[in-house]
Order: sequence, then structure tokens, then C-alpha cells
Amino acid sequence: MLHHGKSLKSFGIHATDGEIGHVSDIYFEDHGWRVRYFVVSTGNWLMGREVLLSPVSVEAVEPHHLRVRVTRDQVKNSPDVSTSMPVARQHEIELAAYYNWPGYWAGPFDVATGYVLAPTPMPGITPEQHEPIETSGPNLRSLREISGYTLEATDGSAGQVDDLLIEDRGWEIPQILGVTHTLLPGRKFILPKSAVDRIDWAERTVFLTLTKRQTELAPDA
Repeated sequence: MLHHGKSLKSFGIHATDGEIGHVSDIYFEDHGWRVRYFVVSTGNWLMGREVLLSPVSVEAVEPHHLRVRVTRDQVKNSPDVSTSMPVARQHEIELAAYYNWPGYWAGPFDVATGYVLAPTPMPGITPEQHEPIETSGPNLRSLREISGYTLEATDGSAGQVDDLLIEDRGWEIPQILGVTHTLLPGRKFILPKSAVDRIDWAERTVFLTLTKRQTELAPDA
């Protein structure tokens, strides 16, 4: 099922034994266009602490909330990692080891889920002995960050990013929701991810392979 990313940001998160908080942002990989983490605000429960939960932990998507296969104690005792961008890869490794999540950054893909399979541990090698990787690199981005980016067609500006459409089966992002900025209210339209040529994060611009006319012919959202 397709969901608007901004709608998912309002979803509550329910553990196996109670509520954890709500989604405050979504981190995705712009190389594979898949959701990698939900940033969860725990509110008053953990003094406003934000935690990262992988979509791998999602057991069910229900109206207005996600049900996850973790307990409140697991979340409470999870590694206290920074949720600010960029997320340190070493912190991702710590979270994956703690929750027993597969690491998406290396290994073969599981076609059904869109996540890589966890590598087979080497005898006598602990997670601490693996060579650390300092940061997640330029590919892990946030929904909050990309919203409002300019959509640049091959012959000029075509509008801006309004939202991302997310498929909850494999947490892929197959489509981008754009909005024109020449009319009020702007027309919202849908572009496939294949229409993206590249993203310049410094310029806050998504460069497209389409002309302005082609974006005008894109289906309405």
C-alpha cells in the first residue's frame, strides 16, 4: 500500500507491550530509494528522547500507527545514538547489533523485503573488531530535508518536492510528489523515481531527466 510520507510522520508507534511515541521524521537512502529509519519521538515517556527504528521491525501497518516487534524496555535500553544527520555508521552498526537487524549497507538483497541479508559472522570476530565506518555517507537523507527542494527540469524549474510516496511492503519510495509554484494553490503531480537524474543537496535541488512540458503532463496527485 502506498502512503504519503508526511502522513506517516503523524503515525504512532506501538511496541508489543504499549505505545512508544510517534514518527517525527523518515530517513531514506537516496541511492536505493528505500526507507531506512523512522525517527521516533518518545515524548514525555523518555524525556523527549528521539530513537531510530528500522522498518525491518515493523510487524503491521494499521490506521494511524505502526506496530513494531520491539518492547518498551528494548527501546528504553537501546544505544543512545544521535538522530541528527548525518547518522554515524558506527551508531547504525550498534543499533543493528542491539536489535538484531540486518545491515542494509552491505550484502545481498532480499527481493521480497528490499533489505540486505545479515552477513554470516566470522568465528572469533566481535562487532567491535570490525573496521568502523565513520559516517553513513551522502546517501542517507530525511523526508523533512527534501521537502521543498526545487524540481529542476532539463529546461528550467518545474516546481518543488512536496512529499514522497512510500510503499509499505518493502518500504520502497517509487514516486515523488511535486507541486508547481506558479499558481496558488499549486498543482500537485506524481513523478516516478526514475525521473530523478541526481540530487544536489547543497543547492537543495532535484534534477530531473524530464522537460517542463513532460512534468506538466505528469498525472495529478
